[in-house]
Amino acid sequence: EHLLGVSAMATGSGLGMALLGIAPFTPPNPFMVGLFLAVIQVRLAHIWMTRQMRAQVRRHVTELVQVEGSLHPDSGEALVVRVTSDGGLTRTLHLVAAGGGEKKPPFAEVASQATTFVFFDRGLGKSDVPEALLAVLASERVIQKEE
Repeated sequence: EHLLGVSAMATGSGLGMALLGIAPFTPPNPFMVGLFLAVIQVRLAHIWMTRQMRAQVRRHVTELVQVEGSLHPDSGEALVVRVTSDGGLTRTLHLVAAGGGEKKPPFAEVASQATTFVFFDRGLGKSDVPEALLAVLASERVIQKEE
């Protein structure tokens, strides 16, 4: 985040220096309008880059905990898992067996294809119980609700 601030300051300084180069040949009012527009442009770019960076950080899962329920697929009870991500984001997912007319995708599909929202870095991360982690990530249950 600090690097984005430095980048915005450098860009703003560059635009300011460029505008100062034309200052002797420009009337004051159009010069101030140009300077104001340059400041707004840099600020909007800084906000956009910061939001993108925070969105990327929020999607990296740091912890997956089974809160309650059973991993056994025939169990009638809901499997409750808590997913904690880098940016302090915590999601509690209630996974249930898919009903007959369910249109929701299974959790295995969400975990593998929705990496924009939830990303499990299997190369970097580790598990104390790898079989249980793989069972949750391959679960055919659907997300009933999220807290």
